[in-house]
Amino acid sequence: MSNLISASISATQVTNISTAVQTVKDNLPPAGTITADEKKAKQQLGNNGISYVNQCVIASETYFEDMPKKFDLAEFKKDHTLYTQLTAIEQIILEVLLKVQTMRAMAGIDLMDTSNEVYKAIGDAASNNVAMRAIAAALGEFYKKRNQTEKKPD
Repeated sequence: MSNLISASISATQVTNISTAVQTVKDNLPPAGTITADEKKAKQQLGNNGISYVNQCVIASETYFEDMPKKFDLAEFKKDHTLYTQLTAIEQIILEVLLKVQTMRAMAGIDLMDTSNEVYKAIGDAASNNVAMRAIAAALGEFYKKRNQTEKKPD
């Protein structure tokens, strides 16, 4: 048995975390909607697009008189600021999510190790105790189902 993590979260902490996440959600601007087709039809910023955008912000400020009449520099800069802010918020949230996922994975490993220890003990005891055979069989169904799932072709 490995015991990778030995931690707990109190009910108060769960409530505090839930409240904090709700506060984040409440403080974000309302999200518009975009269909998958609309998203496909538009060019996405991509991984390296922000440096291009940054250069365009500077160029549009510097050469504003050369921009089309309908060009809205204030809106362009507002979108740029929003994107930058959301990127920073996303990074914080991703760090939190990674910590939650790591801790959850560690707890899951501990749970499986301990559950397998229980399964083995029940299986061993079932050889001498008829009443435990049904429990051992029920526990064994997990591996039967898991093995069937893993053997199915994609």
